[in-house]
Amino acid sequence: EDWDKESLYFKMEKVLGKDKKGVGDSAYGGKPDKIITTNEFQSQELKKFLARVKNRGESVFVRFKSFNILRNRFRHGSGTENKLKLHEYCTKAIAVIVQYDYENERPPFQVY
Repeated sequence: EDWDKESLYFKMEKVLGKDKKGVGDSAYGGKPDKIITTNEFQSQELKKFLARVKNRGESVFVRFKSFNILRNRFRHGSGTENKLKLHEYCTKAIAVIVQYDYENERPPFQVY
């Protein structure tokens, strides 16, 4: 009930479709309708695939973290609404830079 209903988790079905699921870590273990997590009943091949998918996601987060936009306090703007809007602009700009980097210099590893 306290979760942000505008987050990707809640938009997944609309974006991906009803028959698709995301891949997550054990924190999402209680949400098998939307997120696949590694468990003891899966084959080694599936476990390795899920590990590669999670690692690829982590490589994206590492690139975002290198800009320190997610780690440090955002001190620009005045007032909460203005600061949130400016932070959103900066985060989107970093997403564009990371995407450009993927497409032109250092692509993420492939998941097969």
